Amino acid sequence: MVAGLRIWNQAGAIVFDTTSLAGRYVGTLTLTGPAQGVFSVPGLQAGNEVWINVQFYNVPFLNMQDALVRLRDQIVIDYNTMNLPAGSVTDIHYGFK
Repeated sequence: MVAGLRIWNQAGAIVFDTTSLAGRYVGTLTLTGPAQGVFSVPGLQAGNEVWINVQFYNVPFLNMQDALVRLRDQIVIDYNTMNLPAGSVTDIHYGFK
């Protein structure tokens, strides 16, 4: 299903279209405590771009700079939170553009 906003003029032509810019949430990878690894984004189809949004819980502000979460080659989420304290939680939300 297409998501976004389309506006037509009186002649029926589309004059404004954001459907190609709208993203789709796919899932969340939750890490508890220090962790390191890679995660391949499932369901990726040709032409899709992946987005990620990272949220930290129970992590002091200064420790956040010690965490590495990145998107590699548009298909793999690479993460290293080994320097975060025990009891920390990292949520990595991902989806397609």
